Amino acid sequence: RTDLLLSRNLRLRSWHTDVIENNATATASGRVVGDSVLVLENQVGKRVDTIRVTLARAPVPPVALPFRVVYAKELQLGRSYEVTVFDPVDFSLRTQRIAVAAESVFVVADSSQFDSLEQRWVVAHLDTVKAWRLDGLERGLPVRRWVDAQGLMVQSRTPLGLTLERSTFEIVSENYRRAQRRERKPAGPGVSLQPPGPGPKRSTPALDSLAVRMMEPQPLLLRGPVPALDEGSQHRTGDTLAVRRIERSNLGVSPVATPPAVDSTTIRDFLEADPLIDSRDPVVQAAASRIVDTERSPVLVAERLTHWVARTILRGQETVALTGAARTLKSRQGDTRAHAVLLAALARASGIPARLAAGVIRRDGAFHYYTWAEVYLEGWVPVDPTLDQFPADASHLRLTIGSPGRAADLVPYVGQVRLELLEQK
Repeated sequence: RTDLLLSRNLRLRSWHTDVIENNATATASGRVVGDSVLVLENQVGKRVDTIRVTLARAPVPPVALPFRVVYAKELQLGRSYEVTVFDPVDFSLRTQRIAVAAESVFVVADSSQFDSLEQRWVVAHLDTVKAWRLDGLERGLPVRRWVDAQGLMVQSRTPLGLTLERSTFEIVSENYRRAQRRERKPAGPGVSLQPPGPGPKRSTPALDSLAVRMMEPQPLLLRGPVPALDEGSQHRTGDTLAVRRIERSNLGVSPVATPPAVDSTTIRDFLEADPLIDSRDPVVQAAASRIVDTERSPVLVAERLTHWVARTILRGQETVALTGAARTLKSRQGDTRAHAVLLAALARASGIPARLAAGVIRRDGAFHYYTWAEVYLEGWVPVDPTLDQFPADASHLRLTIGSPGRAADLVPYVGQVRLELLEQK
């Protein structure tokens, strides 16, 4: 649950978020001081992290983005706008470009009635709504929103399979609850995603290759290019995903001080600090300097950082806490997300682009939610600071990139995607 306080022009002033997961509660809150400083407070139990971020302009939360575009500018086809967006759930701050790409008329349900024969709510009356399509990118993936003249959502779809459609409360909520109470039929062959567990042991045999088939229902996931599914050591062909382990010997030992060919704006973004991957924090920079010492090869630097995090930071239970790298350094313990966040921060502080990857890991005959890191060494290379793997083996199946790796990042997959194991070696 997130409560927001917005200014009259819909800019974020303050917020408070409660996250409840596995009977644990974490809270995050923050405020904008003037239009130039963002103060974040993340609390789990009695522990409180406070982070200050300098802003170029006052941010808008994602939920208010359509309203901001509608109220600030007249909706005109072909126009585009740039808005600074801050997500209070995952602490991400980004500049988002929104384009008015199309306009259309939708037929939506504006009332409902209960059908006693089918024991469900059905449409009682339909109405027409004029809507505009707002196109943009979120974490590198295209998002299309249809909104009406008030900025209210009519329809929204993402490449990861999440669809929102306007309807009545009874049809959506009551029918869902009734369906949940019915006896479910077996979903057929395949391997379901399992909840986060204690994690694989470092002695677990490493996989050189893994191939799976993504099964329905998840048709949107398999349409068009999705960088998270087809990049680096992972490749997609139709509905089949294949992961092949990158051999350490193939990375070489480049003597240059920074990774070559880091010209892409997208790659350079992964050198910048953010509220979680706080690579500019003096504590993080000092630790990176001590670990790297005089080493200049990006490959050897990334390898040294991976081994250091694995051997220094104790493995803790999975939590909902969005723990920053500096706190993990001080406590010397954390879950898989904390390991990945710390490694990414140390890598960025050392001049190596790094990002987080969220997905599943194959172990004990099942796929489990998991988080690891990726570093850019003439291409994205997966590394696992929890299992002390450099590079990470082929058991890591990436589903999303660039996020804090919370279970919430995998919402489109939970209870939906089923993976049929085709091969593992």
